[in-house]
Amino acid sequence: MEKYERICKIGEGAYGVVFKCRLKDSGQVVAIKKFVETEDDPNIRRIAMREVRMLRQLKHGNLVNLLEVFRRKRKLHLVFEYCDHTVLNELEAHPRGLDETSAKRIIWQTLQGVNYCHHQNVILGCVFCELLTGQPLWPGRSDVDQLHLIIQTQGDLIPYHVKIFQESTYFKDTSIPCPDKREPISALYPQFSQQILSFLEQGCLAMDPIARQTAEELLDHPVFDDFRDWFQPELEMLLAREAKKVHKSKAKVQQASRSKGHLGGGATASSAATIPNESSALVPQLPALAATNNIIQQQIDTERRGHQHQKSDSVDHLPSLT
Repeated sequence: MEKYERICKIGEGAYGVVFKCRLKDSGQVVAIKKFVETEDDPNIRRIAMREVRMLRQLKHGNLVNLLEVFRRKRKLHLVFEYCDHTVLNELEAHPRGLDETSAKRIIWQTLQGVNYCHHQNVILGCVFCELLTGQPLWPGRSDVDQLHLIIQTQGDLIPYHVKIFQESTYFKDTSIPCPDKREPISALYPQFSQQILSFLEQGCLAMDPIARQTAEELLDHPVFDDFRDWFQPELEMLLAREAKKVHKSKAKVQQASRSKGHLGGGATASSAATIPNESSALVPQLPALAATNNIIQQQIDTERRGHQHQKSDSVDHLPSLT
């Protein structure tokens, strides 16, 4: 942690707090997630191991990359690329919703990341609605109220979901909500075009997961027909331009490090270790011309679902800084 300068706190969650920091040698700005509990807590250790394992495997332009992992005082620290703009910033700046093109910019990039990760895409529909209106699609006050709103909009649960609900100890002595009336998305949002309604109702938010379209299929949805041809080339051009700037910045840092090592009789191990390698270069921040292009790169939630992992996924090999 000594090689980083802490700038400010930028967020916190159930398991950790996130700080904006600067790498002292290069000036590179990063986000460091510090787990609030030590590794002595088996739940914290399991969550951290799962997150580290997944993040090391997932490298994509639409995902925030993990740069480094270390422990200090038995608490794990995850170093991420820093993104200074998120979907939340856009929603706060546009309480009545974004224009359709701006919303598509966000969803298009989110789909790229989701398609890469092979995740379920229900949340995309929720975010798309909120981007267009400024209001959450299902603002439930509790889990049961949330389920009530979903059923009211999307219809009855499928048998598999009913089985899960009935067997859950969490919902013991609780009945499945039965709304008095149904309000489909088309009734809630009559201002939406037929293409957007199709994208949401049949594409993202179908009650049966099997009936939902994959992220790859959603990228080919007609809602993007007049969008993808001009936006993707623009995005690639901007990314290439910013990547070139990052490359030049890294070259200057490396040159300065070599000069320092020459004057001092050779670079030290600690100074060499602070120079990021190619795989940990920052994904470029896009210029204001496409302000919403990069807002989907959010800090990845620590609460990931997954299977038990083998011993090889351990983080015992991580450096320990006291």
